[in-house]
Amino acid sequence: TGRSWKKLQTFFYTPSLASTSSFLEALFPPELLESTNPDLDLEDDYAVQEATEQLYLHPPAEVQHELERRARWLKEVWKDGEILRDWDAERKKREKEEAKGAKSGPSKDV
Repeated sequence: TGRSWKKLQTFFYTPSLASTSSFLEALFPPELLESTNPDLDLEDDYAVQEATEQLYLHPPAEVQHELERRARWLKEVWKDGEILRDWDAERKKREKEEAKGAKSGPSKDV
């Protein structure tokens, strides 16, 4: 909603997404990364497909722990973005109300 929020969202969300991709590449075992390589034709190798699926479905405990930790971090980043969005909306609302008050002139209390 609005240009300034899009800037805030891009500032917070895009880098966190990029860093998550790098994080996942470093975290997962080489076999998993190899299975996602588009240059390799693994469609006919059922054993590799099965092993890859098992790695995705049941990652090692250390990997699972790191994924959960990263998910918590991303939630915090997103929550900060929502707080900033709400703050920006409130600031704009106040500015609009102040501008209306300035246009109508000083109030004449009797």
